[in-house]
Amino acid sequence: MFRLMSELSTPFVSLHCLITGGADQEPDAKTRRNWLYLLNGSILISVFFVVRVVAIPFYYHIAVAFWQQWQSPLWLKALFVLFSLVGDSLNAIWFVGIMKGAAKTARQVFCDDADGAVAETDTKKDA
Repeated sequence: MFRLMSELSTPFVSLHCLITGGADQEPDAKTRRNWLYLLNGSILISVFFVVRVVAIPFYYHIAVAFWQQWQSPLWLKALFVLFSLVGDSLNAIWFVGIMKGAAKTARQVFCDDADGAVAETDTKKDA
């Protein structure tokens, strides 16, 4: 049940794909400024972080607490832990990717040009 909570972020990932035109599509600057894209991205980051990243130590705390009560052979317990570690590693990697995308979006939304660089202003006055 605890692991199923991670699926709470799935609808926001799916909506992101619908808004951008597909999972392999890079959103353009206009899409990145769309209010629905920004709202969905904010919710996606928050939900993904809470249910997939913050939950990791709590999951292992519960797993260790019930380790002795599991009526399974040691190899099956080890396999379960191995798969959990792989899944949690993937969640951490994906979160880093999501944050890189969020940083790129923030640069495009809050900076002056489409490349994400803040335009330099000329402070010299002609004399």
